[in-house]
Amino acid sequence: MKEENSDIITITTTQEELNQYIKAKGTKKSDVILEIGRDFPWNEIVNHVFRVLDFDRNGTTLDKNFHIKAKSFFKPYGYLLAESPIMNARIKFPIIHKDDFYLASSVLDKPEFAKLIDSEELLVTYSPKVLRTKGLSGSPHHVLHYLITPKGTIDNYYSFNNNIHRGNPEPQKLFGQFVYEGEIRVRVSPDL
Repeated sequence: MKEENSDIITITTTQEELNQYIKAKGTKKSDVILEIGRDFPWNEIVNHVFRVLDFDRNGTTLDKNFHIKAKSFFKPYGYLLAESPIMNARIKFPIIHKDDFYLASSVLDKPEFAKLIDSEELLVTYSPKVLRTKGLSGSPHHVLHYLITPKGTIDNYYSFNNNIHRGNPEPQKLFGQFVYEGEIRVRVSPDL
């Protein structure tokens, strides 16, 4: 953890540092949710893979014509609550692009897909087409890529070959080639 701000937890925070943080805050580990961009920078999670646990629409609506209306111009469209073997706590992904919100909604708001997500897992990775400093996107394209896959895929991915993907993430091995323009969609693993 960074000494100048004890509220900052990074992807490299050790279990002991997280435990100290939790003790200082008087909370439980299960209550700790870190927001990307607020509690730690985007560049720490670029190309890493996360399991989606929940979808907070943050008041954003999608009408029958698929028009997205955000509750606030100054807030994210929504948030994804996620976890990963690389993190010591759950994280909150701000959804800042309409297409990323639409893709999450297209899976998590439809009963037929929601049931599939309950029996399998929805994975997400943050990978902008153009990467700027601090991990921010340097293009107008969407940045979140989604994959529905069998349970345990993320654990296998991060334990593969002596945990090679913890330090050298290669999400395309799971997600395939990223699509930024044209027909973008949530992919379904061929193993399903």
